[in-house]
Amino acid sequence: MPFARCYYHLIWTTKHREPSITDSVAAHLYPTIRHKAIELRSEVLAINGMLDHIHVAATIHTSVSVADWMKHIKGASSYAVNSLLPNLPARFAWQNGYGVLTYGIKQVPFVVAYIENQQQNHAENSLYAYLETIDEE
Repeated sequence: MPFARCYYHLIWTTKHREPSITDSVAAHLYPTIRHKAIELRSEVLAINGMLDHIHVAATIHTSVSVADWMKHIKGASSYAVNSLLPNLPARFAWQNGYGVLTYGIKQVPFVVAYIENQQQNHAENSLYAYLETIDEE
């Protein structure tokens, strides 16, 4: 088995950037993402977000491409939210696309803290644009 230590910061948004990730949605969303990541032989180091987007710090097993990881994570999480919360005002869905950044082991504490403090970072406008990027436009 090859040795690999690859760390990813993944960012993606709700469909049309709708403010859909309420506390009740997050209560189902985050555990589902963690569980699906384990099934994909990956580890979630941190997960958090705002009403319209999510950040995940993770390792992704070498047998899984980032694109496949995202497809499975987004699919499983939206399915779980819609199944477990059938009375939402609108069907929960993710926007197409995502942002992904790689970083080294020395940056793990910084990235994890950045993700864990999303609400504070947004409230204080202390964001790193690079860590909030989901497309090249």
